[in-house]
Amino acid sequence: MFTSPEERVAHLRTVEAWLEHQLNLTRTNRLNLEAQIDHDRKRRQRAHAELRWKIQPARAAEGQAMLHRGGCHLWRQEFGYLDRAEVEVALSDEHLGEIEFCDVCNPLAALGPGYR
Repeated sequence: MFTSPEERVAHLRTVEAWLEHQLNLTRTNRLNLEAQIDHDRKRRQRAHAELRWKIQPARAAEGQAMLHRGGCHLWRQEFGYLDRAEVEVALSDEHLGEIEFCDVCNPLAALGPGYR
């Protein structure tokens, strides 16, 4: 097969280069898959938020709380999402006081007729 140590070293260098190439391809594929997983996770989180609402607390004692859609960028809290039933309870609870509706994300459109 190989007669001299020089030929064996040359062969091993070729194998090493090929293995490095394969390792780089594997790393690239893994990074691409991880990026896709992250993208899908963020897309699912965004879809979850868009189907929910959130209430921004009043900024002052005399202020009013404000209802936003889950994906509204004016109130960026990434927790405390409410489903439709919870929003209906909050809107009917007289202890919470009057709740304003965000003019930017228009949460009333998602609640449907009968609110305001």
